[in-house]
Amino acid sequence: MGGKAKTTDNREAADSGDARSLAGLVRLLFDRVKRPDGEDYTPQQVAAGMSELTGENISRQYVTQLRNGDNDNPTRRRLQALADFFKVPAAYFFDDARSREIAQQIETATALQSPTTRALALELLRKTDPADVEMVAELVRSLTARPDLRNVVELALTLDSPELQLAGDLLRSVQQRRSPDSEK
Repeated sequence: MGGKAKTTDNREAADSGDARSLAGLVRLLFDRVKRPDGEDYTPQQVAAGMSELTGENISRQYVTQLRNGDNDNPTRRRLQALADFFKVPAAYFFDDARSREIAQQIETATALQSPTTRALALELLRKTDPADVEMVAELVRSLTARPDLRNVVELALTLDSPELQLAGDLLRSVQQRRSPDSEK
């Protein structure tokens, strides 16, 4: 973006939850990056950290304005301090592609903080044939996008082996009827 922080109709974008706005990017940091004790950072703590990093007096209100979209034109130095405080590259605020990439990394790191998620990921990596990992990933994406599919999988998990075989045969039969090749 050539050195200028993102500004997408500041307040409207912030209110609509537009993650590409400066306020959306700041909110993501507040929502996902936690203190060492697992608690949220307060605007006062962020302001104090930014003040220490810049040598400038930065107020809690200033940080709150950035977070709410009421101030969408901070100096590069202050954005660098904000990035340093939350331990993300400053490119997070200046480059759309890097913003998306860093936001995804933040989301991944947040998810992996859960002991259940970590255990599941490790079990998947240890017990799944590498060729099947993409299939499992696609299944997870599908379950997230389609609640109806989730109900089918939950039901399938209750079936014993003969019932599961019968359900598979039924689904293959439906698939064959839908396939254009089966109309020959």
